[in-house]
Amino acid sequence: MQTPVARPFKIFHQSSATILVLGSYIVLMIAAFGLREDWPEQRLSTANSLELLLCIILIFGAGISAMVFSVPRNTDHTPSRLLPWISLVMGIVIWISGDIKISDSFNSAQNLQLSIMSLGVISSALPVACFLLWQIRQGYPTQLGFVSCMALLSASATGYIIMCVTHQSESFADIFI
Repeated sequence: MQTPVARPFKIFHQSSATILVLGSYIVLMIAAFGLREDWPEQRLSTANSLELLLCIILIFGAGISAMVFSVPRNTDHTPSRLLPWISLVMGIVIWISGDIKISDSFNSAQNLQLSIMSLGVISSALPVACFLLWQIRQGYPTQLGFVSCMALLSASATGYIIMCVTHQSESFADIFI
């Protein structure tokens, strides 16, 4: 009988791979779909710039946090605890800048034609979620809820940024959902 040997989980290498894969995936998806028609005007908007900056922080911050916490350690007092709050701030920025009404959100959720952006976000996020969850399994996470939430936060932010940069929706409610 052989004793199982634990392979080392190198956080720096895993985090570097995460940055490389996520960055490459975003660039390839944007190159494949192309920039949206009104991108020059949107790029100059302060709210849009803030939204994209928060999204990039979420993508890479949550992805790296998932790798860092794939090894046993205490996560009580870390900057990673701020990432869900950043997503909340991003949601508020989208809500305010898009002048979203509750009725718009319900219409978008009920009508398949309107929720095509939501489906795009989910389908763009799925490969990233699979990659991050596979990478987490290479480590030894003890706080599965926190690590999985960070991976899914990173994946959903990736899908969101791809759809925001490549597709124009009828209303912000389509993306917000």
